[in-house]
Amino acid sequence: MINEPIVSKSESAVPASAEPLDASVETGTRAALREAIQKVMDEIEHHEREAKRHLQQAQELRKELRESVAFLQAGGQPAKPAKPAETAEASAKTKARDGAKKGPAGKRK
Repeated sequence: MINEPIVSKSESAVPASAEPLDASVETGTRAALREAIQKVMDEIEHHEREAKRHLQQAQELRKELRESVAFLQAGGQPAKPAKPAETAEASAKTKARDGAKKGPAGKRK
């Protein structure tokens, strides 16, 4: 024989107040699931917007690259950017040369 509690059909093993508790737990669970699903959907939309922006950037870069290649194939000479050290050195030489022409600036009569 199995040890089962002897409960008559009129007596309930679960208190009557537990039934509304189950309903509120279920409602809370549904709300939590709904909120989680909404967060995931928002995250998907965010990534879709980023992907769209990245695709647009890729198209712009492709266009610039095609223009650059076409320019070089047409025989264009790209301008060489000056190196920062060369620019500073050239600037110092120019100032020294201009200063020598004007004479000493610190002397007063």
